[in-house]
Amino acid sequence: MQIVSDALLLIGFFSLIAAIIYGIRWFRNRKNKKSKEYKKNKRFTIISLIILFSAVWFVGSVEDYIDQHSQQTTQTEKNITTNNSQTEYLENKEDFIRVFTSLGIKTEDLSKAEGNEWRDAIRNEGENFSASVSVKKIEDNHRSEIIKVKELSDQLHQLDQKIQQNDYPSKADKETIHEAYLNLKHFATHATDLGGSFETYVQEHNDLDRKMGDSAEALKDL
Repeated sequence: MQIVSDALLLIGFFSLIAAIIYGIRWFRNRKNKKSKEYKKNKRFTIISLIILFSAVWFVGSVEDYIDQHSQQTTQTEKNITTNNSQTEYLENKEDFIRVFTSLGIKTEDLSKAEGNEWRDAIRNEGENFSASVSVKKIEDNHRSEIIKVKELSDQLHQLDQKIQQNDYPSKADKETIHEAYLNLKHFATHATDLGGSFETYVQEHNDLDRKMGDSAEALKDL
């Protein structure tokens, strides 16, 4: 349609020039209105003006059509983008909840097992107990579980990033998902990087386990 608009503008331009030329000739022969030259210039002037005004009118109509079509195209593209964003968000949210659930179970089981072994070491070794030696042994005993928890934690982080960068979900949903990620990330770090005293470890386990449970409930409402 832009080609048509350009062609009409070109026609209008030449019509304007023709109207000026024939108009001048018409004006010069105004004293001899019965002459063929006068009538011819008058006729061509009027024809040129009609073509000029018609071209201008058609250009306006074509431009309006182009604008409307452009707006419709833009709106269609926005709708497609929104639909794509919505689909991507729903898929990522489903994956996030799936990984969150899997990671939560593995983290909780790992932390409990580590805590039990730590408690047993304190009881069995008595005065010979060494926290650093016991922690090292516990980590060695659960090396494969620790690696798996770290891998799932990385997956959860990537999914959280995708959701935070998506324009479709609401701010509240993004905050709920991000808070769930942070709560479980801290719990996973607690279970994969042992340190401090046994009492502190147990207290942290209870607090982080509770926060993870709260986040799991919040995710159900999304």
